[in-house]
Amino acid sequence: MFKKPPQSIKPATPLRSSDRRKLRGRIVDSSGGDATKLSSEDADAVCPDGLMAAKFVAHAGESGTLYLDPTTNDPLWISLGKGGGVMDGELVPTLYTLFKRPNLLPWVSTPSAVIPVLVGGADLMIPGVIHHPESLGERQLLTVRQYIHPEEKGDAVRISAPLAVGRAALTFGPNALEGKKGKAVLVIHTWKDALWGLGSSWPDGKMPEGSALVKGGSEVEVNGSDEEGENDLDLGDVDSGVKELSILDPAPDEEKSLAAQTRSPQDVSTLLRSALLQFLSTQPPLQPASFPIPATTFYTSYILPFRPAALLAEPDPTLLRSIDLKHSSHKSLSQFLKSLQKEGLIKLKPAPSQGGKKSSGGGGEVLIVSVDKAHKDVVGHRAFGTVRDWEEKAAKRGGSVGGGAAAGGEVGGGVVVTELYKVSGGSGALTELFESLTPHPTRPPGTYTLPEIKAHIMSYIDAKNLVNANERGWVNVGEDAVLCAALGGGNTIPEFMKREEVITKVVGRMAGLWEMVSGVEGRERVVRKTRPTIHITTKAHHGGRKHTTYVTGLEPWDAVLRGLGAENMGEEWRRVCAGATSVQPVTGGGEATKGTMEVSVQGKQSKVVMESLVKKGVPKKWIQVG
Repeated sequence: MFKKPPQSIKPATPLRSSDRRKLRGRIVDSSGGDATKLSSEDADAVCPDGLMAAKFVAHAGESGTLYLDPTTNDPLWISLGKGGGVMDGELVPTLYTLFKRPNLLPWVSTPSAVIPVLVGGADLMIPGVIHHPESLGERQLLTVRQYIHPEEKGDAVRISAPLAVGRAALTFGPNALEGKKGKAVLVIHTWKDALWGLGSSWPDGKMPEGSALVKGGSEVEVNGSDEEGENDLDLGDVDSGVKELSILDPAPDEEKSLAAQTRSPQDVSTLLRSALLQFLSTQPPLQPASFPIPATTFYTSYILPFRPAALLAEPDPTLLRSIDLKHSSHKSLSQFLKSLQKEGLIKLKPAPSQGGKKSSGGGGEVLIVSVDKAHKDVVGHRAFGTVRDWEEKAAKRGGSVGGGAAAGGEVGGGVVVTELYKVSGGSGALTELFESLTPHPTRPPGTYTLPEIKAHIMSYIDAKNLVNANERGWVNVGEDAVLCAALGGGNTIPEFMKREEVITKVVGRMAGLWEMVSGVEGRERVVRKTRPTIHITTKAHHGGRKHTTYVTGLEPWDAVLRGLGAENMGEEWRRVCAGATSVQPVTGGGEATKGTMEVSVQGKQSKVVMESLVKKGVPKKWIQVG
């Protein structure tokens, strides 16, 4: 249910004292017999004074209410159903509550290898159950715990703290599971799912201690025999555990592979909004002189790099590319920013036109004039690892993925393609302008992405107090010799320039490069002076009676994907197209075409050639058919 973040969560409000007492009484009454009955002290721990309530809608459309700890903001209880009262809906304890009171619900145990798949969103199947209650009705709540086999003979068998909570999919009883197949537990909430992520993740990220299991007791029934070879799995390693097991049945929306999943436009919009909250809640405040900020600069510098790093763990690397405005519920960047302004997170103003008048609806790019770091959603935001954090760590480890994802670089087939700009060796003014900008450790020296350049120039302008006092969108270029020289110097540089004009002119004096990095370890990092475009052209000859298809530009893609060399592809197209092929060097063009090979294929084969390249991992964006 909480494999993905909820569609919406309304602001939390304190429960009235009378409602809190009713809820507390309901919790105590439902806590079971004498052995599991909650004491007054325990009841106060799981239903504290000042309890907060927040209505939510889950990603699949289920609605309910979250009850949150007023101190830590941890979700303690879930009330499932549309009823808004404390006595309405099915009341489910979260793991934050079950960690405090592990025996609040009956439980089943399962092998260590099953836990990672439950965390991934699957239900528990009958063959995966080791111990279960002697008596429990269908749809009753219960927890799932990890069975920990003794490492040495004589050691006590142990079970972990609860790692999942759900409903019984059948009636449990003596020998109730023998010879049966199917689901045993319909999982509602697990450790490390989206609901868990709303809280504080427990002190220091440590799990509570498990407990010893008394064999032969009356509380549980053993399903099958204990296998002496069962090994424990360190809970800290759950994330990297088993992904598929025959004893598991995928959840309904797990039927398709992860690589084939698509997020809804609303999911994408929520992720982009979370990225802005992450920036506002974790980064130093922007200086007043930084404003106004053009919409595109704000989006590429302060939103895209702060998308959740968990997206990079997706099996399909192209999924990160789908977390952008094109795949969101917003038609344009301005519409997205206006929705943020409506929430009070930012303030906008239309960009002035060339004549100095404000543009109407379809005019220039809107400007961000302020942000609200004190907004309740920013204050209540729970920090997460970001794409930028992940790339910085990967760079320090000498990882193979560069900064293209955070900077909006194109990802395709496991390859990140990033446009870079290099400070040429003969430009002392540009070198001086960028000397304080720390270079990316895995890129060629003096090369930067466009967002890095924009952010650095804006910081430089702020640090030198070059913002025009009368019109904050303009820069007093003439007051700084270094900036003036970096723009070209001489009498052609005006005394005042717009921020975007400054950035455009500086970038125009830098050499353009294209970096290609494969996500596969050991593959080559390719930096080119020209766009890595594969060109496919078809030409007629013999009076138009015959045609030949020509392909060039395979070399850079062969370096990062392997197997796309001219000779290999020529042989493949000979078989696929059932026609003659040949490979020869490209003539003419000087240094630009040195070492470039051309593959010629008999016939009109543009479609076949392009489809074969796409299958090998080359995105269509980088294939030009003409």
